[in-house]
Amino acid sequence: MRMENINSPKRYGEILYVLGVALIEIRAIASLEEAQIVADIFHNVPAKISASEEPEAIEAEVLLKAKRHGREQAIKQILKRAKRPKTR
Repeated sequence: MRMENINSPKRYGEILYVLGVALIEIRAIASLEEAQIVADIFHNVPAKISASEEPEAIEAEVLLKAKRHGREQAIKQILKRAKRPKTR
């Protein structure tokens, strides 16, 4: 049985999906303050992936920061979308 590479994008697929949505949101946000909030929630994600931190731990930290900024439900909805089975 072949083991998945510890840094495989598939292993981090859900968190990468959410990060991609966050980057699109930052680009579309008119308010600098709102953009800074989204950036604060997600800015550590790439470093944590590079450090092979567990995806569940990254998700937990993102949700904690989102809660602090009053964005927890929005991030949970994006994560829920990311976890849906992919259809072709």
